Amino acid sequence: MRLSLYLLVCLLALQNFTTGCSFPGQFLGRIDRIENGLDDMRGVQAEIVARVDALEDRSRRISGRIEEVEFSQAQRFSGDVNTLKADLSRLQRRMPPPALVPLIALEADEIFVSSLEPELARVFMNELTRIRTGNYQLALPGLQSLVTSDLLPDIRARALFWVAVCHEGIANNPQALSSYLSLANEFASHDRAPLALFRQASVLIRMRDMNTARLTLQKLIAQFPASPEAKDAREKLKTLQ
Repeated sequence: MRLSLYLLVCLLALQNFTTGCSFPGQFLGRIDRIENGLDDMRGVQAEIVARVDALEDRSRRISGRIEEVEFSQAQRFSGDVNTLKADLSRLQRRMPPPALVPLIALEADEIFVSSLEPELARVFMNELTRIRTGNYQLALPGLQSLVTSDLLPDIRARALFWVAVCHEGIANNPQALSSYLSLANEFASHDRAPLALFRQASVLIRMRDMNTARLTLQKLIAQFPASPEAKDAREKLKTLQ
């Protein structure tokens, strides 16, 4: 830069001499002023760059803080939603089920399901909650998938029982009858078998098949004489005479 300026000075001086000018120092002073002006511009430019850098750094800090706040709010919102879902689930489990649903069996299975591994417990409990609130149709797919799985017979038998209850709930008596019959035959030694036979007889009565209903109640009494269902079966037989 200085070399260019000096060349310019030389040219101007030469011009002065050729035009009769005797004061080349005026041009040198002008060049110095130009250089000083350039230095001032460089200083201003450096100050502007520094301010821009500072603003960018501040912007990054603000953006980072905004992201932290957004993440914190999202986490808090997610926690609030999860808490609300848990409260709703507990409230639903306190609701008395429809009259069609056997309360003692439902409460027993809610306790049983809570002891299963987490994901299985979640699936099974969701379907039991739907049954408790009368959403039989929604509960069926999940329960049927449990019945056809390779889970322990105890779990499949309980799921099959609730499949039958759901079919009763949607007034699909033939399918309810078939499910109760499957439970009584395939899981004859299961604790839920006496109740399945008793409810099978109740479905038969609704279908006006009194003779088969009587035979089913008699089978229940013969196979499980000491069960609470056998006592109920004896009382029901009296009404069918």
